[in-house]
Amino acid sequence: MKIKFIIIITSLLCISSCNISKRDAIALAVVAGTLVAGTALFYYMNKKDKKMVQNALENSPTGENVTWHNPDTNIPFQMAINNTFQQGNRPCRQYTLVGQGSDRKTTTACRQANGTWN
Repeated sequence: MKIKFIIIITSLLCISSCNISKRDAIALAVVAGTLVAGTALFYYMNKKDKKMVQNALENSPTGENVTWHNPDTNIPFQMAINNTFQQGNRPCRQYTLVGQGSDRKTTTACRQANGTWN
């Protein structure tokens, strides 16, 4: 998390004061924005949301969409299980999580020895 924050701050400072081309500034802004969006999505998830993600990873078939609304935070979520595959002897799932507004993150989790997905 600290590394992403440093990259974002450095990128924003560079965009505003470095002598770089407009094309490079746009590319840098896109990378910084992607880091911010993905980080923000997981930042405002609470234990209930994380439990819903774990449950969907464990029980939902590939191609299924899971939706929920957290009454504590008043934030709706939608999760799509995109792909299931093996990594060594562990099952893994690629999924897309969409939160408040258009916050979207596609990532991969694998089942750990203790049964959790990470």
